[in-house]
Amino acid sequence: MTKTKNNLPACADIVIVGAGAAGLFAGIFAGRAHPGRRIVILEGAKTLGAKILVAGGGRCNVTHDAVSVDAYAGSSRNAIKKVLLRFDVPETVAFFRELGVTLKREETGKLFPTTDSARTVLEALLRAIERAHVEIVHPCRVEQIERGSGASDDFRLTGEWGTMQARHVILAMGGKSLPKSGSDGLGYRFAQSFGHSLTEHLFPALVPLILPAEHYGRSLSGIAVRARLEVRTAAGKRLAGYTDALLCTHFGLSGPAALDISRHYTACLLYTSPSPR
Repeated sequence: MTKTKNNLPACADIVIVGAGAAGLFAGIFAGRAHPGRRIVILEGAKTLGAKILVAGGGRCNVTHDAVSVDAYAGSSRNAIKKVLLRFDVPETVAFFRELGVTLKREETGKLFPTTDSARTVLEALLRAIERAHVEIVHPCRVEQIERGSGASDDFRLTGEWGTMQARHVILAMGGKSLPKSGSDGLGYRFAQSFGHSLTEHLFPALVPLILPAEHYGRSLSGIAVRARLEVRTAAGKRLAGYTDALLCTHFGLSGPAALDISRHYTACLLYTSPSPR
């Protein structure tokens, strides 16, 4: 059920901040696990699921047919492995099939909806939210979260829309990847206020590669090829490599190959290894 901030309830059992992919998933499973409890998702953006709609070039690749621990950074291999095992690829495929979204595997191993439309995924998630009796209130940007002192008033969330009380809060605000969608880094501050720590360096995992203005690669704008990109040390040791579609643009390199290698390249500028643990 989607509401405006004018219909904002005064309190809820669970409040989820952010209605992106993570927030919608959290709402669906919280609603299924706790029927009868009031669960509210607060979203600051006017448009729901903005990042879902732009994922995969507007087609939304929801997962990969082979998900490896090596593809993730930011924690120990064991911690990442535990997270991946809690909801693996077969479960992901089954989950979307249950919502009426069938997936197809492409040559790269990526799984897309057979409709080739990200909106198919977003609409299915919103229908599941409604079936789980979870409320979405937007636009309703949370500006502050404070820990309360009462037994039934654990958190107080505030914004220009007013105040809401909650027993439990789930932060699903994303990082800083797309500020106009609401992912502007505010979630980091909230997490830190509750005692969580951030890694020393924060940087985007998937970005195009910018070439110098005078680089000849910029003159190849519009050309798309299948290519292999590698990150190597000064001594020639290969640290990472990806073979996939590569798109030459007016600013540099884009496409799956460039996006996949970007994390390793950026990390090499900050760390001594491409996947800091």
